[in-house]
Amino acid sequence: MAGEMHRSTNVWPTVPPSRAAAAPGRRRTRREPGPETGRQPEREPAPARETGSGATEPESGVEPEGGVEPEGARVTDGVSDGAGEVRAYYRRIAPYLDLELADRGDGGFWEWTASEPAGCRVLELGAGTGRATLFLARAAARVFACDLSPELIAIARERLESLDNVRLFVADMRRLCLAARFELVVAVDDPFAHLLLDGERDRALRAAAAHLAPGGRLILDAAWFSPHRRELASRPEGLVTERFRGGGAGQLRVREEVRCDAGRICHSRIEYRRAGAPLVAASFRSRLWSLAEVGHRCRAAGLEVISLWGGYDRRPFRRLISSRLIVEARPRPDRRERAR
Repeated sequence: MAGEMHRSTNVWPTVPPSRAAAAPGRRRTRREPGPETGRQPEREPAPARETGSGATEPESGVEPEGGVEPEGARVTDGVSDGAGEVRAYYRRIAPYLDLELADRGDGGFWEWTASEPAGCRVLELGAGTGRATLFLARAAARVFACDLSPELIAIARERLESLDNVRLFVADMRRLCLAARFELVVAVDDPFAHLLLDGERDRALRAAAAHLAPGGRLILDAAWFSPHRRELASRPEGLVTERFRGGGAGQLRVREEVRCDAGRICHSRIEYRRAGAPLVAASFRSRLWSLAEVGHRCRAAGLEVISLWGGYDRRPFRRLISSRLIVEARPRPDRRERAR
């Protein structure tokens, strides 16, 4: 998710957690599935095929998405067909996304998450340009990464083409249905933020939970504003931020206005400026999480929240002051019964 929802970075501590395995620079791994789970062996997602954009899609195992939806989203049973709006937004900002997020400071955190257990298989939701996929791949045995945007997946393929332990494909995470199960499912930069309706958030979270192996973990880097930032964003003028990325003639100036209503639905306008280049602007809608929503939607998906962190250094989450909300959840013992 782009813009101010990518808030101030937290620096990873100099000494990594004692639990974390040393991460190799570029890891090439075998093609076989990860460790046995005590069940019937699972199949990996089907081989990917080329798309016109240079991205890949699995031949099977993912429900077809159909054509691109119109800008005006349709709603059926609490699920919006607003994928076209999201694709159009990321298509417009794709040239700027990597530079905007270059100093996010989350690399060590994602390497740590993928370092356990040994042979960890990771499913990444909303992989974007593959920025965090690279961090995950340094520690994981296999990373399967999907995104709704063919343009972003094409950029990710170019970035990660030398890695044998990464597979990329285009998919809608609300409709994801792969044969494999994973020790870790991650939602980096909160792709759930683009899901505005209750039904589609529930559907996507159930799909994520269904892809967890026994004992697996879901890590959600949630879209979150502290009470103070929410108050600023509720004012008529909104919450306005300005930041600079890069240096020299190519320096990027990013300005964002965010206005949020009482239901935590936010309207953001983001502008990118470079010296000598025309202004590029884009808008998107998003939905922030509350602690109550995290809890009840996880329970409905058969998950139990086990950790809440307030930063990428895994500091404890504090509602009044934390700039981030990072959620770690595991399947409940009775997950299958509750998720039906």
